[in-house]
Amino acid sequence: MFKVYEDILNKEEKMFLETSIKFPFYLNCGQTDHDKRYHFTHVLKNKKTGEINSPYFYNIEKIVKRICKKEKIKLNKILRAAINLTFPYKPLLGSIHQDHSFEYKQFIFYLTDGGGTNLYNKDNEFLTKIESKKFKVLYSDNNPHAIYHSKNGIRIIVVVTFIWLEK
Repeated sequence: MFKVYEDILNKEEKMFLETSIKFPFYLNCGQTDHDKRYHFTHVLKNKKTGEINSPYFYNIEKIVKRICKKEKIKLNKILRAAINLTFPYKPLLGSIHQDHSFEYKQFIFYLTDGGGTNLYNKDNEFLTKIESKKFKVLYSDNNPHAIYHSKNGIRIIVVVTFIWLEK
């Protein structure tokens, strides 16, 4: 299951996200556990330790909570949050992966145009490509997915994974 929102962010949220591309980023090797592609990250909440690493986490959390309330998604706990900055790579398609080995949901906030996210079913069969468009938001289950790098220029996203409460 996935849903794409073209205009769910309000003016204040867009202004905050616009400035987030100027946050300090740190070089990492391995965009997933399955590759060695270099990229830059600003970790908001650490996936492994659960620690909040950035005061900007609370701004992202506020946006996520507002969207969840509006869309009647029962947010339980944010597991991971990061701002990722990637460059053009060849091949353009990254490794198919899941962010956690258990059931979760995620938001991807696109902060630049170019590139995208490919979604796959549980058998890693291609479902669709979500094009990166500034301020577009992707909400999905724990579908296997892969980055589709921008052909020109950088690609910046905010990724937030979380668990939810059943109805």
